[in-house]
Amino acid sequence: FDELTQIHIFRNGLLQQSKLLPDATAGGSLLSLSAADATTIIEKMALSDRQGERNTHSAQKKPGLLELDTSDVVLA
Repeated sequence: FDELTQIHIFRNGLLQQSKLLPDATAGGSLLSLSAADATTIIEKMALSDRQGERNTHSAQKKPGLLELDTSDVVLA
């Protein structure tokens, strides 16, 4: 598949709630961007999520406190 088709497949495969953040970041719809711009947004979001996971795991946990990230909220 070409790059633009891959972006469409990726975005259309997301749950409705999961589409909100990339669409908002794109200023409307991720699909309205060029393939290069959409890919940049997806890569930055993935990098940010990975960095957040590292920070969460290294932070001191408090007993009785459950920390959730955005993917946990989407799954709940």
